[in-house]
Amino acid sequence: MQALPDCHAHLDKFGDGVPTLLDAAAAAGVQPIVSVGMDAESSQETVELAWRLRNIKAAVGLHPWSVGERYTGTDSLAPFEDIASDTMVVAVSEVGLDSEIEAPLDVQREVLEWFILLAQDRGFPLILHQQGPLELFLDIWDSVQGRKPAAAIHSFKGGRQDADAYLERGLYLSLGPISLGLIGDAKIDDDVIRAMPETKLLVDSDAFPAFDPWPEVHPTAVVDVAQRVAQIRGVSLEELQRSIGGTFTQLMHNQS
Repeated sequence: MQALPDCHAHLDKFGDGVPTLLDAAAAAGVQPIVSVGMDAESSQETVELAWRLRNIKAAVGLHPWSVGERYTGTDSLAPFEDIASDTMVVAVSEVGLDSEIEAPLDVQREVLEWFILLAQDRGFPLILHQQGPLELFLDIWDSVQGRKPAAAIHSFKGGRQDADAYLERGLYLSLGPISLGLIGDAKIDDDVIRAMPETKLLVDSDAFPAFDPWPEVHPTAVVDVAQRVAQIRGVSLEELQRSIGGTFTQLMHNQS
C-alpha cells in the first residue's frame, strides 16, 4: 500500500521520544514526515533529527507565535539562511500569519515576505500557518514578484470561499485533526472537503506534545484524518493514499 506522508509535524518537540514515534508511524504506514521549525533553534534541531533518523524531511521557519520574541529586524533572520543551506532541508515552514497573537500583523507580514523570498531563492516549497485575515494573506501572495513557490496551507480550517481563493492561486490544502474536529470544537464543512481537487489535497498531523488545552498528537494521527477524509469523499483509503502520495511529491518538488 502507498505510504501516507505527513506534511507538517513538530518532531523536535518530542525529545528522546522521536525514535519511538517514528517506529509507530512506520508501522502505521506514515512516511515521510516533514518536521518543521518554530525558530532558529528548533529549525536546527529538526535538521539534526533528519540527519540521525530516517523518514524525516526538515523544514525551517519562524512561527508567527515566535515573531514577537525573536524578530528584531531582517538581520535577526540571518541564521535561517545558514540553516536552509543544509542538504537535509526541503521546505520553509512554519511561517505565516496569525490574528490571535500580540505580534502586529504588519510585522508578521515582514517576516512572511522574507521567508517567501528565501523559498524562492532556494527553490523550496512553503508549508504555511494561515490563521490571519484572508485579505491580508492574499495581498501578500499576489504581490510576490517572479515565480511563486509551491505552497500548502497546513491544517486548513476555512470555508468554501477561503478554499477557492487559495486553490485559484495554485495553493495546496492540507487537512489535519483540527480541520476535521478530531481535536477541538470546530471543523470544516464536509462539502468543502468533497470539493477539494485530489491534486491539491494533503494531510498533516501537526504533531505536538500536549499543551493547554490541546492533547498530545502523534504523526499516526494522519491515518485517522485520511480515513475520515476518504469516508467524506466516498473513496477508498487506498485510493486516497495514492493521490495524497502523488500530491505530496509534487509539493516537495516545488510544483504549483
